[in-house]
Amino acid sequence: MERIMSQEERIRRAEEIYFNRRMERRRVEPIPQRSTRKHTSILLKKMMLQIGICSLIYFMVYFIKGNEFAFSSQVIQGMNNFLNEELDWGQTWQVVQEKALAFHEKVNSFGVEEQKQEEIIPPAEDTEQEEKTEGEAEQNTQETPEEVPEPEPEPEPVPEENGVGGGEEESQDTNLSQMEIDAKFIQENYEIGLPLQGRISSHFGARTPTDIVSANHCGTDIAAGTGTEIKSMMDGTVTLVSEIGDYGKHIKIENGEISVLYAHCSELDVREGQEIKMGDVVAKVGSTGKATGPHLHIEIKREDRYIDPETVLSF
Repeated sequence: MERIMSQEERIRRAEEIYFNRRMERRRVEPIPQRSTRKHTSILLKKMMLQIGICSLIYFMVYFIKGNEFAFSSQVIQGMNNFLNEELDWGQTWQVVQEKALAFHEKVNSFGVEEQKQEEIIPPAEDTEQEEKTEGEAEQNTQETPEEVPEPEPEPEPVPEENGVGGGEEESQDTNLSQMEIDAKFIQENYEIGLPLQGRISSHFGARTPTDIVSANHCGTDIAAGTGTEIKSMMDGTVTLVSEIGDYGKHIKIENGEISVLYAHCSELDVREGQEIKMGDVVAKVGSTGKATGPHLHIEIKREDRYIDPETVLSF
């Protein structure tokens, strides 16, 4: 007689049968093998790509190093001149605005001129009708003549009082440049004197640039000995006292719309916020900053627009 199996033995027996069958399947099924040939081809492509990139970088470095133009003295000199050039952005912006307005008016004038030409040259039909009406009017006048009233004498022009020459002055002012208008404004509204007695070593405007000298000179240089006293050109308030930059030791004095800069000093005898009168000693001549020798560099501005000091002062 067969032995009666308990429930636990049946479960254990079923698990053994399931485990044995599973192990037999694993032995029968082949284990997939990775293709070594494909793997080696991928590595070879990566290695070739890296070699190509390294070669390209090497040739670029070699080309830049062997090319003399990229680091030539002419290119470096041109870059230095451009960086040292002092631009009057306020005046440049005003010139751009004037050019834009002139171009806008010129574009608009094209349409107005075409309309005027159309008004001046009437169509042929209108001219024929006008000729007919003129002929009819002449016939009517011949048939029924009418008395034509005599034209009244035109009144004599009355001369204006206290107005002679006003238009000419306005036209002269419109012909002036912005710098001349600013210089005239200073002469009429401010009292300005010379900061010191000396020889002008560099004038306002364009000049031959060097490593020290800029291409566009925004002021006037007055050569004088080191330690010569510099006097304030006008009344005002000291708004800047600094030793930073190409100006070396420099100060700025402002009065309303006008500001005056004194640069390359050896000593500064004022402080920021100090009230100054014309003729007060504010500094001493030196050659600090970018300077070729002892001198005073002065700049005059009206609302950030440079003014040639020689148009205001009598040296």
